[in-house]
Amino acid sequence: MPLPPWLAQLANGVALQSAGYLLALGFTCWFKPAWARRFLLAHASTPGRHALELGLRFVVGLAWLGHAPHTALPGAAMVLGLVLVLTTLGLVLMPWRWHRTMAARSVPRVLGHLGWIGLAAVLGGVALAALAWRYA
Repeated sequence: MPLPPWLAQLANGVALQSAGYLLALGFTCWFKPAWARRFLLAHASTPGRHALELGLRFVVGLAWLGHAPHTALPGAAMVLGLVLVLTTLGLVLMPWRWHRTMAARSVPRVLGHLGWIGLAAVLGGVALAALAWRYA
């Protein structure tokens, strides 16, 4: 069932904003690495941030699911949305302290590679923008 036009536009906007998020993260990794470190280390650091992260992931996943039929590669957009929604549901079932412990162990290990994280984020952002861009 197709989305109402206003909801389709909203889904498109959220999908494009997710691309912008990755682009901003990538450039922050390159040009303001201390900010990027603080931002990445803050994930799951408090129950409120954990809930915010899960809420945003869920909304972005739903947006990609709703916008998928309007993209050049609907299957890829659908998979992206499903991955975000399903992994978010998995994190919802996991106690916050477990999420915090996993983040506390894994994030510091990758912070030494902020240049590569930045590159991956920028490339991912460009790819998502190309996928999300609504051709009329």
